[in-house]
This record gives sequence, structure tokens and C-alpha cells, in this order.
Amino acid sequence: MTIRLPLIKRRRSLQPARLWVWLTVMVLLSCMHAALAHSQPNQGGTPTLSPVLAPVMEDTVFIPDVSESFESALKKAEDELTDKTRPLAMAFGSGFRDKNDIAVLQVGSYAQTTVWDRVTLHLMGATGEIHQDAKGARRETGIWRTAAEIGFADLYPTPRFKLWGAFLYESFSLFNGITSYYSEQDGDVSVYSRRPLYRGYVLGGRLGGAYIFPQGSEMGIELRRESMWNEHNSFDARLFNRVIDLNRMSPDLAVDKLHAFADLVTFPEHKLRLNGGLESLEDGNFRTWGYAHYQVPVLWSRNEHWTVIRPNAYVESMAEQKPGYFSPKSHVTVGCMLHTIQEFNYLDIEAEMNPQLLWTADQTKKADTAAGIHGLLNLTFKLGDVRLGVGGFGYTDTDGYWLLRGMSFIKYTF
Repeated sequence: MTIRLPLIKRRRSLQPARLWVWLTVMVLLSCMHAALAHSQPNQGGTPTLSPVLAPVMEDTVFIPDVSESFESALKKAEDELTDKTRPLAMAFGSGFRDKNDIAVLQVGSYAQTTVWDRVTLHLMGATGEIHQDAKGARRETGIWRTAAEIGFADLYPTPRFKLWGAFLYESFSLFNGITSYYSEQDGDVSVYSRRPLYRGYVLGGRLGGAYIFPQGSEMGIELRRESMWNEHNSFDARLFNRVIDLNRMSPDLAVDKLHAFADLVTFPEHKLRLNGGLESLEDGNFRTWGYAHYQVPVLWSRNEHWTVIRPNAYVESMAEQKPGYFSPKSHVTVGCMLHTIQEFNYLDIEAEMNPQLLWTADQTKKADTAAGIHGLLNLTFKLGDVRLGVGGFGYTDTDGYWLLRGMSFIKYTF
């Protein structure tokens, strides 16, 4: 009778005596197991078969235990969720100026906390000056604006549907408290007037919702009511001012907005962004607009060192052309943006550049081709639970328009 033994890898250095000892032990173990299996049947009468575990040899392929990596990923996700729900407080300031001599200086504070582990509440207050220098027939204008907002975010009625909203109050007051200027020269009286305030305040806010798909795509809609100056409350340095002449428009003009968006993930890190909206202005004007870009990562892009290219296009149109603010019959831009975020131990860097071609048709332009470019640089210094941030945004084009905006903040997470 021939007994077949498991194939054992032979080594030239293995001595014959040791080999025979090893084979003898294997045979004895096999016989003992067989006898034990036949002498202890299971409850159904069928012998219990338990294979003998062969000793681990050098050729054995190991299957890694994934429990440790899973626990590590789970802990990382829990830490990120904990950081997101921690209360925070922030103080910020911003400054803006453009070719039309409009300057905005503003300071404010912001606080955020999470309640019931489900919804994030925030409170924001800001105040500052809106000023435009005199030039030609345009008279100097100074306005003090104060804004307060209370709202919520990240409310999930279902795991894939989220809601956000806020209540907003903005107040406006003229420095000198009058709405007309008078001057007398050689006996003639010239009257310089500007548009009066509607009410001196705007009551508004926003309410939105979005659905998140399993692959990470997202679609949503938002309703807003605010003034043209509310964008200065944003912590994002990117801002394009629309106001041209404060004498010819009311600073407390309210705008009702309907905004829809879609972020569609096509491949990992590839994303199609679609934005569009309708806006009804208090002076009877109406605006439509749309924006799209496609995000493509560069070859060296990583989580902490993220870089993408975004070909983009923007279009807008206004029903009426107004002298007080940018209200083109048509405005189209086509660009190619480079956007990067670099994360280090004590510093995060965000940079963006978007060269573009533009075509504008309004009271003074006839849709001739022009070129423009905008750039962004944000620096955030990380010191434990403290964040110090500074950022700048700029734009210029061949039509002679330019703007600059700077921001700074200090944030503490409890």
C-alpha cells in the first residue's frame, strides 16, 4: 500500500535523518486523526471531517488580514465627522476695489455648532462701508451696510437628501442722510440727484435642497432673496462686482433668485459642473444665466496635492440695460482654468488661474472679442485648533476693467 504525502519542497541542505523524522511525524499525525474521526461520529451519524493543517512552508501564499485597514479607515472617517461637528468661531475682514472707484470695507464674525448630531446651525454678522468716489458728473456716495444671518445646513431627512437654509437681514443708510445735492454757480442752480433707497433694508434669505447619488453625483435647487452686496459676506474671495454707479441705482435693491445645479461624476476625479438660474430684480429687470465646466485631474494629482484643469463657459442676458449696474444684452465667456490645492502639515495653499475670451453686447459694446483673466491665491496657516487665513482675488480684461479683493480670517475650533 502506497501512502501519498503532501509535496514538500526539498532543500539541498536538508539531512536524510531529519527528513525521515519529519515523515514519521506526519504519518503518525494522519493515523491519529483518522482514528479519532471514526471513533467520534457527529449527531447525524456521519463522521466529522476536519482536514489536517499542514505546517507553513516557505512557498505558502499569505492572505493579508484586512481588519486592521478597515478599522483604520473607519477611525479616519469618525475623526473627520467629529472635526466637522465641532463648534467653531471666526472673525473676518475683507476689502474690495474696482475700476469704477467702488470700494467695500467690511468686518464680521461667524459662529457654528452642531445640534442633535444632525444639523449644523450658524450665526453671522457683518458691517462695513460701501463708497464710490466722485468723477465727472458722478457725485461721491457713502453707504453704511449691516447684515445679520442665522441658518442651518447639512440637515438630512434621508441619507441621500440634504437641506439648508437661512434668514437674512440687511440694512442700508446714507452717510449724509440726503438723496440730492445742490450747487450754485453764476446764479444758476444745478441739481445732482441719485436714486433714493427703497426701504433702507432687505429681508431675505435662502432655502435649498440637494440629492446625492450613490456614485457621488449631486443635483440641487436653491431659492434666494438678497441685495447685490450680500456676496461680500462670502468667505470665498472670488467675487465679480455688478454695480457701476451708486448715483443711478438704489443700494438696497432686492434680487429674487432661482438657482439649479448639478455635479455629475463621470470618472474618479472627473466631474461635470452645470449651473444656471433666473433672477428677478426689484426695479423690474430680469436676468438669466448659465455656467458649465468639466474637471479633469492632471497626472500628478493626489488627495493632499490636488490639481485639475477646467475648461469652462459662461453666458448671461438681461431684459433691460440699466446705467447703474452691469446689465448686458448678452455676455459670453469661454476659458480654461487651472485649479490646485496643496495641503501640508502647517499650511494649505489654494491657487487658481482662468484665462478667457469674452464677448459683451450692451449700451457701449457690440460683442467684439476681448480677453480677460482672473487669479486666486489663498493661504491658510494651521496651528493646532487655530486657523489663520489670507486670500486675494483679481480680474482684468482688455476692455480696461479690473477689480481686486482681499480677505483675512482667524478661526478657532473648540
